[in-house]
Amino acid sequence: MPYETQCAACDGAGCEKCHDGIVRLTGCPRREIGADIWELLEYAELFRRGLAPEPGGALDQAAAFLRACGFIWGEQQRIEAEIMNDLSAGRQGRHPAGR
Repeated sequence: MPYETQCAACDGAGCEKCHDGIVRLTGCPRREIGADIWELLEYAELFRRGLAPEPGGALDQAAAFLRACGFIWGEQQRIEAEIMNDLSAGRQGRHPAGR
């Protein structure tokens, strides 16, 4: 069953990366996301657990990496909440707006 979620690029406003603000996954997400993004996801998870990808603490991290981690963690929380809302409403694989 396809999974639909709000487009993170346009916050649901609609852009060239989505259809009317909704992104629809019909296959494995690993096929849609490049190896460099999967590597960033792995580093973000390690960083969340206290293992920085570079020597030192947060002050030694590149600002772009810290922003990427914040975005990744925010999206993970949003998607987890969306899934929980769908499950509690008896919907699976649907956008909360019912699109």
